[in-house]
Amino acid sequence: MPEQRNRYEGFPQRPVLFIELHSRRAQPLRVKLLVDTGNPYSLVISDNLLTEYGGQPAFGTITNFGSMNAAWMRLRIPELGFDRRLVVYSNAEVVEAVKRSKPDFDGLAGLPLLRRLEYGGNSDSFWLRTD
Repeated sequence: MPEQRNRYEGFPQRPVLFIELHSRRAQPLRVKLLVDTGNPYSLVISDNLLTEYGGQPAFGTITNFGSMNAAWMRLRIPELGFDRRLVVYSNAEVVEAVKRSKPDFDGLAGLPLLRRLEYGGNSDSFWLRTD
């Protein structure tokens, strides 16, 4: 069964996943995301990444972190055969909070993305698998 397995990173130690952002306007970009199962948004990334890789605009929202812009985006996890278009959000405050855990995190992955895969972890690592 195909799997992406990553060691926990940051302070405190947090689950991590890697995903590719795709756009007709730019080369694919592999990003590192902190995983939060309590996050109700598929992905939260920077405004710059959403502008560069986002497709058709989607309805944004207002959160305790402020307003979030949204757009449809093609996301891939090649080693799992995962290739989907999902609504992705942007918010500078969320990204800043994630980077306080580890500066090389590019954003936050949440439950709507994780539910499209099988996921779990143990004391050493977090993993994603295809159903």
